[in-house]
Amino acid sequence: GVNFPDALAAAPAASAADGPLLLTNPAVLPTDVRDEIIRLDPDLIYIVGGTGAVSTAVENALKALQPNTIRIAGANRYATGAAIVEEVWGAS
Repeated sequence: GVNFPDALAAAPAASAADGPLLLTNPAVLPTDVRDEIIRLDPDLIYIVGGTGAVSTAVENALKALQPNTIRIAGANRYATGAAIVEEVWGAS
């Protein structure tokens, strides 16, 4: 929620997956985001970006809500974008 490139790359994927795009603080999962995830009760959560974008602490908080949580990340924002395309559409 602080740096936009990963969110920009994730937005079309969220739309294609018919899911929301929720933004978080890199270091802590905001209560309103946590509450929305509980309300939505998803079968799967994607984390987009490396641990600099979304920390391991936030990842662990998300996994506590939904164990089926997958991180999509690359060595840089371009590789992360390609990894999103591969995960959602099956080709880069």
